Amino acid sequence: MTSTPLRSFALASTAAVLVAGCAAEGDAFLGRDDVADATAPGVHGRVWAPGNGPGDVPAGREVPVAGALVRLLARRPDPIPDGVHCRDCLETGGWWATFSDATGRFVLEDVDPGEYWLIIEAGPFRRDVPVYVDPAVRAVRVEDEATELPSVHDPASGRFAPRVALLSGAFDPAGHLLGQLGFGDLREDGLYSPDPRLDRVDVFYNGGDAAISEAGHAHSLLRDPARLARYHVLLVPSSDAGGPEAALALAADAEATRNLRDWVAAGGVLIATGHSASLVDRAWPGALTFAEGDVPPEAYDADTDTWRPEHVPAPVFDTRTYDSPHARVLDSQLAAWLGAQRGPGYALYHWGPDGVFTGPDPRLVGPYDPVDLPILGSTRVLTRLASVVAEGMPPRVLLEGENGSGDLLRGPVAVTFAPPGCGRLMVSTAPLAPVTPRELTVMERVALHFLVSTPVCTRAPI
Repeated sequence: MTSTPLRSFALASTAAVLVAGCAAEGDAFLGRDDVADATAPGVHGRVWAPGNGPGDVPAGREVPVAGALVRLLARRPDPIPDGVHCRDCLETGGWWATFSDATGRFVLEDVDPGEYWLIIEAGPFRRDVPVYVDPAVRAVRVEDEATELPSVHDPASGRFAPRVALLSGAFDPAGHLLGQLGFGDLREDGLYSPDPRLDRVDVFYNGGDAAISEAGHAHSLLRDPARLARYHVLLVPSSDAGGPEAALALAADAEATRNLRDWVAAGGVLIATGHSASLVDRAWPGALTFAEGDVPPEAYDADTDTWRPEHVPAPVFDTRTYDSPHARVLDSQLAAWLGAQRGPGYALYHWGPDGVFTGPDPRLVGPYDPVDLPILGSTRVLTRLASVVAEGMPPRVLLEGENGSGDLLRGPVAVTFAPPGCGRLMVSTAPLAPVTPRELTVMERVALHFLVSTPVCTRAPI
């Protein structure tokens, strides 16, 4: 098992998302940086995040989707399975295909006249749009409303949205992300309520706001593989699972741990923040090493595929937090995408009109600087990363910042990795929503980029 020491994180970088085994360099899967004025025969437009396209948010602060796979097909493909699944690689011959660029733009050039299906895929989202290329007017601009990824699941109208299980967090109102993406409602205080009419999000009690949790307890979900298999995405914000005893019971439950591993192997996408990173550490011990409360590699015996509960420590819920005033993005795609956006930021040292320090001010709006981002409220300190298996890919750092150790070292804030199987994981030391403005926060944008960048081809992990 190889490992990456803390001091080498600054050297990490990531390549572009590829459809490995499906397209070679120079094939049709090439993004275009500037297609806003495309007039050549073809189809062009922009891909937008759910609930964040033109008209959804203030002008100039829309959120594009980078790396979306855009294809023109003569026949509409089969529906996306409504539950966890592995997606096969796509062949390249016989149609026009491209990726959207950092600003969401795409162009499919020299398209023959006729009727087509424009298929837009980004992670677990898909839009199917009928397109007609007139022989007299060969340049087709697809309207923004048709290229915004859906939060409503309606296969008959070409909208495929993922089913999400939210394990409510006591220390991170991560449901705010779902509300901003249109998967429910946000109250005036920023707390999230799912829309039961959409049938896309179930909230499980995990120490957070019990008033919005009607689906049951998080522990019961993880002990029920059939129910877990209903979901494409598992969002686990920072929490104590309802108290130290409940958290320890979950951490020591080998059955729940195995079910989680099997669900990810089957194609599940897991996002965990802060204290809830312990759930990931328990299922894949050794991949992530934390300064306190770490689950050591010997807690899992790979030869017998069993866990050793005696090696699982009691979860640590230190309420102290630390900020990273000058965090930076290490992933080139994420950097280009964030750098093309404007939105709410934070002044870490904001003084109110009465001269009293009031903390972060999310009312500030401006462009994002990928090498100087203020990230608030981390609760865990990551000290080392390692491959899940000897031949596997090591975790990849998306975002790094101060690591809370007090010695000015920098460490990971957001990390992704791909365990055996075809699912993906993202772990963040910081909460997704330290404050809840009426737009996506910086960390919510990082999580969104990870979610929509989950590749269509299972042989190309992010």
